Amino acid sequence: MKYLLLPFVLLINAPSFGQSLTLNDVFDEPPRLNESIPAPKDITDVQVGERHWYHYEIVNYLDAVAEASPRMVALGEHARTYGGRPLVSYAISTPENLARLDEIKAARSAIIDPAAKVDLSAQPAVLHMMYSIHGNEPSGANSTPLVAYYLNAAQDAELLEQLADVVIIFNPMLNPDGLDRFAYWSNAHRGMNPSFDPNDREHAQSVPNGRTNYYWFDLNRDWLPHQHPESRGRLSLFHEWKPNVQLDFHEQGSNSNFFFMPGKPERTNPLTPDINQVLTAKIGEYHAQAFDAEGIRFFTEEGYDDFFMGKGSTYPDLFGTVGILFEQPSSRGAGQDTVNGKLTFPFSISNQFRASLSSIKATAALKDELLNYQRNFYTQQKPKRGHYLASADGDPTRLAEFVRILSGHQIEVEVLASDVKAEGKTFKAGEAIAIPLDQPQATYLETLWREQLEFEENVFYDVSTWTLPWAFNLSIVPSLSEITKIMELIFFAYNKPKLISCCGRIPFRVP
Repeated sequence: MKYLLLPFVLLINAPSFGQSLTLNDVFDEPPRLNESIPAPKDITDVQVGERHWYHYEIVNYLDAVAEASPRMVALGEHARTYGGRPLVSYAISTPENLARLDEIKAARSAIIDPAAKVDLSAQPAVLHMMYSIHGNEPSGANSTPLVAYYLNAAQDAELLEQLADVVIIFNPMLNPDGLDRFAYWSNAHRGMNPSFDPNDREHAQSVPNGRTNYYWFDLNRDWLPHQHPESRGRLSLFHEWKPNVQLDFHEQGSNSNFFFMPGKPERTNPLTPDINQVLTAKIGEYHAQAFDAEGIRFFTEEGYDDFFMGKGSTYPDLFGTVGILFEQPSSRGAGQDTVNGKLTFPFSISNQFRASLSSIKATAALKDELLNYQRNFYTQQKPKRGHYLASADGDPTRLAEFVRILSGHQIEVEVLASDVKAEGKTFKAGEAIAIPLDQPQATYLETLWREQLEFEENVFYDVSTWTLPWAFNLSIVPSLSEITKIMELIFFAYNKPKLISCCGRIPFRVP
């Protein structure tokens, strides 16, 4: 078993902040600002880091910035939580890029279409910035007002050059219900003089805690099944914009140091292209520079992995995107004593702020490489002959749900119009599906179907792999390569809104 030493660990004490955070705290030389862009406190009357912000405060502030700034537009609501809170996103870039936003979005589909012609040199890279899918990891979402303020108000030539090469899809929180649940707890249980004792009630939220959504589900484990509205909206946004880089901001144990990808090399999904990890490491160099400059401890290539394709930082790796995980030590409140000294909420926010900016810088610098990687991921796929066959005998509802999940990942599914016998099994017309192996999202389809039982390591961060048809207890044929007869039996695409007659049984509607 091979181990990798921490290549970037600094033993310098982290800087301290008061109980709030402004741009003056994170820059040695504060940038010149456009005074027409409102600062966070101008809208909410609360400084960033002064306490935990609520969902509505963050959205109200970002809406105000979008209204005032030519660099930011609101993209609207892509989902609504069970608690009735909207999930919204924004586009941030130069005014010139935003003026042709529809054209840029349309080009995203052309980039992954081998038959389409696209001039990559005329395209910006797309960076999807996602914060706080776990609501009790709030430093990410609480950094977004300051990040947005800087990106829109700073009169900095280098920043404007970066924005010319990057369109940011700004997703300020992925779990509003959990974020508010945690914010109410923390704000209600802190004192006028916050306690740094880890045993204090402020740092130990009762069940249900803010990690999960309204119905206590961990949304970072819902990328694959996308059962919840937050996840379905998030997937739709991802596939609408097809980002080149996706950021996933988290928190971890208070006594740790900041982590960023790449993860442990031996625990990388075998279908992830090598160039993906090369680009991940190149992006990591920009994070290292940013944290080195401030003497902030961090580590990489250890502890976390990039194997299970059902989490926010790994899911995109099988779609021609580079996924990046950030893990900030958590203050779990206003502040906490740790083995590294006092950890304050404003300081944890500042690290997420720095990682946000270093990611923009890296994406702009690596734009051409990222766009070429995404293009090649789809145009250089080796053609595959055959289909996967599957049926759920006597249970059309189970099969329909299986297809709904595949469709959410843009996987094409078809239905048999005539009975087919393969490997001793009969797949009946109207009751069985055929999934082409040769399709744009063939890589993600393969990882869902993959039956991997041997691994380079036997320890994983949480999940190793998942074989989706097993989870649904389907009758399957792994692959049918002789497709001449099968192709004549394909009736229609399964994702069309038609009723399928199941040979006298109750029809079921295809999503």
